[in-house]
Amino acid sequence: PDSWNRNECIAAFPATFEQEGNAGLLDMLNDMQTEVDGRPYPHHLDFQGKPVRSNAPPNERIREMMAGRTKLCLYSKEMQSSTIIHLPTKPPHIRLLTHFYSFVFFESWSQSTWASRLVRDHLRYSDEIMCAAARVIDAIRQFSYSRENPHGIYHSLHVRRKKFYPDNQHTLSSEEVLQSLSDIEAGSTIFIASDDLDGDFFQPLQEEYNLRFLSDYKDLLRGLNPNYFGMIEQIVAARSDSFHGTFYSSFSAYINRLRGYYSLHGITNGDSNDGVLQNSFYMPAQYHDENRIYKAVQKPFYAREFPIAWRDINNGIDQMEDGKAEDLGMVGDIE
Repeated sequence: PDSWNRNECIAAFPATFEQEGNAGLLDMLNDMQTEVDGRPYPHHLDFQGKPVRSNAPPNERIREMMAGRTKLCLYSKEMQSSTIIHLPTKPPHIRLLTHFYSFVFFESWSQSTWASRLVRDHLRYSDEIMCAAARVIDAIRQFSYSRENPHGIYHSLHVRRKKFYPDNQHTLSSEEVLQSLSDIEAGSTIFIASDDLDGDFFQPLQEEYNLRFLSDYKDLLRGLNPNYFGMIEQIVAARSDSFHGTFYSSFSAYINRLRGYYSLHGITNGDSNDGVLQNSFYMPAQYHDENRIYKAVQKPFYAREFPIAWRDINNGIDQMEDGKAEDLGMVGDIE
């Protein structure tokens, strides 16, 4: 499908493999465009602070996903019968640099939540990486205890200052980082991940807080592939009490998605039923509270993660536990 462009269309998958499935999706799009129900064509701000239920009818769920797009990229009969589906890259016009949930729409709500759980539970970092991160997390908490924090709390920070896409993004200063951390008590423990470990840049923070870096725990990473270090930093940051990341950084964005996943299990402080992350912040200041109100997917999609990725995705999991595979549009038995 060389015409699939994330900024122009949504990849739509019907609830049935029959041809009328795609016809029904096109009817939904036409109803939105012709405003048959009296509502104007959806805008992402229509859903700010007002998320659509994960099990809402498909014509309501698709409205929240449109993000200004006016087309559907349909999963055709030809594609259904193909062994391989190739999504070509033709820069600068076609490049699927986007989150799966901001581009793929399932007519069946249970298929949608199942797909989100599939990504969360199986497209994840290996046990070797997770276990190494757990060792570092425990060590940082012990360090925090030693600095008279009775709960072993630590905060985390990701500062990206190089190689942005697009390349004209604002470069953070030490003063802006300190401003973002202004609500954190002096003397607190802060774990830092960054592509710029210049000691001079972090000196103002060192004077205010107890800073920890992954390099402080080399003994816990002995024998580990250095290519894993960035992933370990993401997990360590995701498990902190609060997180301050860099807007437009996919590294920071994925930390927030992990924090969203953890919030469903009550692991992350400030979890919320509507997908809001109360203790996850962005820098610079104009993006500080991006995570503190529900926002629908919107362009540019790569700038951040959106709560639809984790909000209410466990809805329907009881059907799997009951072995009701037919309710999920799945083939085969569930063990």
